[in-house]
Amino acid sequence: RDGHFGGWSETFDKQWLAIDTNRRSRHFGRVYVTWAVGNQDSDLRIYGSYADAHKDGTHTNWSRPRLVLAQALGTGDNCSLPRVAPDGTVWLTTSSFRTENEPFTMSLTSSRDGGRSWARRRFIVRHNVNGYRNTTFRAAFGEAFVVGPRKVGRFYPLYAAYEQSAVSTTKLFIRGSFDGGKHWSRSIQVNDASGAADALQPNLAVAPSGTVAVAFYDRRLACPTLDTPEAAIAG
Repeated sequence: RDGHFGGWSETFDKQWLAIDTNRRSRHFGRVYVTWAVGNQDSDLRIYGSYADAHKDGTHTNWSRPRLVLAQALGTGDNCSLPRVAPDGTVWLTTSSFRTENEPFTMSLTSSRDGGRSWARRRFIVRHNVNGYRNTTFRAAFGEAFVVGPRKVGRFYPLYAAYEQSAVSTTKLFIRGSFDGGKHWSRSIQVNDASGAADALQPNLAVAPSGTVAVAFYDRRLACPTLDTPEAAIAG
């Protein structure tokens, strides 16, 4: 039994961290950790904690874990991705779901007081992630999130990439927000459309110039034939 979480908590999943590296931020050097807590997929909730780094490599005690977002009964949250903007705002996306066979909902929240409180949830996109062809592996939530280092207008840009599965293939798309997550641009396909190859597991980065880069896996090459040396090497 763990008193921080109000009862028995058997699952601690998908932990992630981010660090405030902006010297002009009120919380410069603060380390943020978020993760999912619960007993089963449908009751997972995102919690967060933080500690302040010292120059000698030590840090303060971790703050008491705090619930980041409330969630409806029977719906779980997982795959939290915290990011820190140059002004010290902590942005965090999470993926909500009822079962792994239903579409996932990617949403956003933020903290402007160093992780002590969090804004209400904002919707980004609803997408399917269970459509990989001819395989037994899965890639969890198929989402990526990043904050740009330079303002576009009055806001730091937010970018979200995600998988979208259809009957024949899985494709990757990206959306951007340039008003603090209130509105998102139309979805743009990231991978090229040559053949029916799956594109999956996106990751995102933004250069100092503002150029957005997306890395991902691509399955356009045929899998090796079973029981051949090529198949053994590939696992």
